[in-house]
Amino acid sequence: MENLLQKHAREALSTCPEATWVAEPVADYANQRLSLENMQAQLEDQAIRARNSVVIMLVGWALNGKWPRTRNAPVYFTRQVLFWASSKDWFLRPGDLPEKSPPWTVKEISKFLDLTVKPWYRNEMKGWAEYSARQHFELQQSYLSGFDD
Repeated sequence: MENLLQKHAREALSTCPEATWVAEPVADYANQRLSLENMQAQLEDQAIRARNSVVIMLVGWALNGKWPRTRNAPVYFTRQVLFWASSKDWFLRPGDLPEKSPPWTVKEISKFLDLTVKPWYRNEMKGWAEYSARQHFELQQSYLSGFDD
């Protein structure tokens, strides 16, 4: 059964702008091989640099039910946070989140952020970066191995 956090996260996702930008490691030179650790560090850095904008986006949505104008990394990471929050089976105490859709009070917004952005950055970001880096690393290795022959 869907709880209020999942409901609100899915509702936010349904109206959140689509991300055309994708977090990916950046090589400085053509055909440069990046280590797995370097890729992961780059992805974590991209997520950390977007954190304040993610908070601003979610506060804007929660205050008036509309998304502030933004693009690229903030949109991408806001969607990551919301996908993650909507997929978790959360235990919530009665009154933790409002039953109604935004606009919310500052206290309700703060609780929503405590249950979404903060735990994603504290618990999930490293796992996301590690998984994404591994995908990019394997792709790099398979692509560049063709040039070594």
